[in-house]
Amino acid sequence: MESIDIYCERLGPGLLAEPVNALTNGAFFIAAYFAFRLAKERDKHSRAPWILLTLISLIGVASVAFHTMATRLTGLLDTASIAVFLSGYLWVYCRQVMRASVPVCCLHIAILLAALVVGMQIDSVLNGSMMYAPALVYVVALGLYHRLNRETARNGLLLTSGIFIISLSFRTMDNAVCTSFPLGTHFLWHCLNAVAMYLAMRTLILNLPRPAEKSA
Repeated sequence: MESIDIYCERLGPGLLAEPVNALTNGAFFIAAYFAFRLAKERDKHSRAPWILLTLISLIGVASVAFHTMATRLTGLLDTASIAVFLSGYLWVYCRQVMRASVPVCCLHIAILLAALVVGMQIDSVLNGSMMYAPALVYVVALGLYHRLNRETARNGLLLTSGIFIISLSFRTMDNAVCTSFPLGTHFLWHCLNAVAMYLAMRTLILNLPRPAEKSA
């Protein structure tokens, strides 16, 4: 099966053709670990953070698979793992922090997924980064809502959106810098995305209601 060659670092076929892009996915596991420690310290009994932390780890696994095998299937798994995490995060924040109704939360997720699918079709623009534009819009919107309506970690999601903008910029410029920087900048997308996911999880964990609050 022919390897997908869309990043500066990949100069040929083989599992080790993108060692830095593959290894930097370890950042997702590190982010999941520190968020796990925070959730444990905060004694969060809700299953939601544990599911989301598992999804972050799966993003790392799927991305490693893509940057080693580089097939259409592993590329689809990579994309799907991110979409599932984004949907899961939006659901938990919408239901447990915003306290919105199920229909409203479902509508937001449907809009997000539809926009992601549309963005995937515009892979010739911004090095395929248009797919993540809807996610950025939602993170910024949630960040503004959170700052206006919550006191705990009130700037957490705005900071997340700032980091996400920088990481998306590195993803976008990867092919443009190949001549001057053969390693490319995609690996920075991994590292900064992991930071953004940790910050997003930290904000969520600190704002999840305690069991007594949920039942009230």
